[in-house]
Amino acid sequence: MFKSLRGRFILSHILPLLVVIPLMGVATTYLIEQKILLPSLLSELKGNALVLSRIAAREQEIWKDPGYAERLLTQGSYYENGRLMLLDSNQVLLASSEPSDASRVGTKIDLPGVDSAQAGQVVVQLIYSKFLQNDIADALAPVNDENGKLLGFVRLSYSRLSLLDQIYQVRYLLIGVLAAGLLLGSLLGIALAINVS
Repeated sequence: MFKSLRGRFILSHILPLLVVIPLMGVATTYLIEQKILLPSLLSELKGNALVLSRIAAREQEIWKDPGYAERLLTQGSYYENGRLMLLDSNQVLLASSEPSDASRVGTKIDLPGVDSAQAGQVVVQLIYSKFLQNDIADALAPVNDENGKLLGFVRLSYSRLSLLDQIYQVRYLLIGVLAAGLLLGSLLGIALAINVS
């Protein structure tokens, strides 16, 4: 087919599309995931942790009565697709929105980035959780009273599966758009090549 002039015209019109569109798709997917989606998710997580830490600072009963903190978190879904934890200033778990954490209430949890959080920063990072056996996006915010005394920490986290759900939705959309563009471009290229020949 490609020995004839028509075949060569067809190949010359569709070959650039067959090379360029998949490469653009891979590059676009990478850029959207790594430079837009993930940073915006981590920024949103940081903002939510900061807001919740300010609310928790005004709710003094949380830090005095762990039973109250537990009841507060089990009353409703405060953090969909993730986990909300309240820890005292010694990193002892007071309450968690995740039922599987019930056995850990009252125990000290090793928190990555706790030194920065104690210094007043909201720490956001992607880490591997040994307890969950999974990668998580994690935000740790200090809770201070009006005098600046550290009361405890608010910890928010997304599991890797929650992150991947959002990323896969974007991937499928991009693949659909690129496949449609590839098909349409190939058909137009073939029609132009046949017309020129």
